[in-house]
Amino acid sequence: MTASLRLSTLLIAGLALASAIPAFAQESKQTISPASTDQTVTDLRALEQRAEAATLHADAAFLEDFYASDFRFTHGTGIVWNKTETLKALRPGNFISRELDSVEVEPHGDVALTLGRIHVRSNSQDPEVREYTIWYVRVYTRRGGRWQLLSHRTVRQVSGPL
Repeated sequence: MTASLRLSTLLIAGLALASAIPAFAQESKQTISPASTDQTVTDLRALEQRAEAATLHADAAFLEDFYASDFRFTHGTGIVWNKTETLKALRPGNFISRELDSVEVEPHGDVALTLGRIHVRSNSQDPEVREYTIWYVRVYTRRGGRWQLLSHRTVRQVSGPL
């Protein structure tokens, strides 16, 4: 291929890419409006609360639907569970309370991040896990028109009274 032909090919490819960018940007503007972002934030804050209540009460039916099929739970200890392992660990009466605070929602179309803190009281005899606080990052995906939790990662855990 001659230098002139290579230059022409690159120029045509560059022009095609440049012409596609405004169309993509326009499409993105149309699909993510401030109103839909506000609704996503509201929906995910409510879903976070519902998920904590379901965990507190070992509501496996809700969590089965809430967790994506490829869900991953990464504990502060580094242990990683899939959806099946996470559901299997549910025990009625395991927790006394699970209180969310400092929840931030960061929507990105059909993907969203939540960051927050959970204060946990459990019935454990182990003082390290009787009362503790975790900071987490969660990744949600919208599939089939509904939000599902794709990943929960505990990024910090501190034992002791709340």
